[in-house]
Amino acid sequence: MIRESSAFVKLIDEWVLEATSSGIRRFDSLLAILPGIYPVTVLESIQRLVQNNKVKSTLATEVLAYVGGKARKSQRGQILPIPHPLDFDWRFSERGIKCAMHHCKIYSKKGDMICLLGAPSLFHESSQLPDRKFILVDRNPTIASSKTGKSFYRCDLIREKLPKVSAKLVFADPPWYLEEIKSFLWAATQICEIDGHVLIVLPPVGARPGIHQEIKSVFQWARKLGLTLLDFLSGELKYQSPFFERNALRIQGINAIPSDWRKGDLAIFSKTKMRDVSRPRSSAKEPWREINVKGVRILIRNDKSNSYLDPSLISIVPSDILDSVSRRDSRRDLADVWTSGNRIFACKGRNILITILEALACGHSPVCEVESRINRRLKSDQRKKILLTVAQIIDIVDKESNERMEFERFD
Repeated sequence: MIRESSAFVKLIDEWVLEATSSGIRRFDSLLAILPGIYPVTVLESIQRLVQNNKVKSTLATEVLAYVGGKARKSQRGQILPIPHPLDFDWRFSERGIKCAMHHCKIYSKKGDMICLLGAPSLFHESSQLPDRKFILVDRNPTIASSKTGKSFYRCDLIREKLPKVSAKLVFADPPWYLEEIKSFLWAATQICEIDGHVLIVLPPVGARPGIHQEIKSVFQWARKLGLTLLDFLSGELKYQSPFFERNALRIQGINAIPSDWRKGDLAIFSKTKMRDVSRPRSSAKEPWREINVKGVRILIRNDKSNSYLDPSLISIVPSDILDSVSRRDSRRDLADVWTSGNRIFACKGRNILITILEALACGHSPVCEVESRINRRLKSDQRKKILLTVAQIIDIVDKESNERMEFERFD
């Protein structure tokens, strides 16, 4: 659970009050005009304003009726692999893709190489600019399954050695945290040619407290890297709300909001100087093991032990769905298992769970695979635990498949 600072809460209330005072009463219109504030936070602000007699109670009634309606469908089904919350993977909406491609066209010429850093949805739609060449650098190996070839480089842009590529334009879409933004910007300057351009998407001021100061720090870092700011466009690019975010909102009673409510700011730089600046230091990345079971991505904290412990999934939040997508939420530390639908669980026997999931993914017997791993026959109670865990996993896969169908419209 995240408790925002009183100063940030006050600022949000001022923004919401200003918007409602101008005559805006629809919740989707509020989200569109506000600077990227999370829907739950907007709803809480409206309720505070009603309690303080600053807006009429009818507004809260109308908003609650609106958000509690039938879920709006996404613009498209998943063509790329489904995003996972641990990847902090938000992809552009159709409108966002067109807008991003428009800027790529403006700041490049025919025949130019365009390098995309962490923007797989643009890479998938690169045919919109057939006279440019595109390469994608992304840490997610599952992206390669949707579009393979030499134009894709799997690389953790924060920690791993960069591929030897160069481009006249680099478009960077980092996770919205200062460490990642600075690392992506550093990588962009290593790849971008002199007199080329770097376009980077940044979080809007309403995303969380302290964004204004963070962006100032980013601009200082950009100057140090030899970049000159040409333009800054607030709320320029729309994102498609991923399945895990829609699920987090759904369990808080928020269904009927535009699937592309989230927006990012766009900073446009020219690379005017080549400067030798050390790469930003990064925090250690905790290893997670990923297994895909019938389209559901399940990540498990790594465990290389071969001993047997109970692999069953232990609930740690109501409904098993984490009602937040923010890295600032302390409950994230409790999770040993995390699904692409934002379900989190604790688990004592993660090594055994990994074996069970691998067996299910391959159509093998989980019991036989576990016995092979521990090199002995399972006891009766252990066999029951294995079968219970299998039932839990099947239930999760069925639930998330149905939930995705509610949110997505397949073309």
